[in-house]
Amino acid sequence: MSAISNIFDALNTTVATALPTHAQLLNPYFLESDSQISLSAAYGIKLGLGVNVFGNENSGQEQRSRELLVVLTRRKFATKGNITERKSVEKQLFEDLTLVLDAVAATPKLGVMSVQRTYYVSDTGVQFLPLGGDRVDIYYLEATLTVEYENEVQLCT
Repeated sequence: MSAISNIFDALNTTVATALPTHAQLLNPYFLESDSQISLSAAYGIKLGLGVNVFGNENSGQEQRSRELLVVLTRRKFATKGNITERKSVEKQLFEDLTLVLDAVAATPKLGVMSVQRTYYVSDTGVQFLPLGGDRVDIYYLEATLTVEYENEVQLCT
């Protein structure tokens, strides 16, 4: 497997370990289409922007960085005027984020030999997704992590 495949799998394991009661989203790229979204707590990982930081095609190694976005969701049943419940869900999202960031900080190389470091860049803050119908609403956030790693380049001879 490629370096990024190993990194993706390692981050998924790290998040799953940090959030053992969360389900994994089927499609974190399009939350509205995900049947798992109605679960009380879930996570997903999206592959984001990649950059060739420093490459020397003659050496067979490239330094790359890639954004990995960790999507965290929480369900809230819509009850008119229940501010306390909404605030609780918002705080739970940030508690989830803290657990993920602490887990990444504890193992910044994610257990993958080619990784130099993984670090938190930013997050979207709390976002709202009204699902309607049964009046279940989803609150979510996306945290952007950057991973810097070496990638082997297949040299043509």
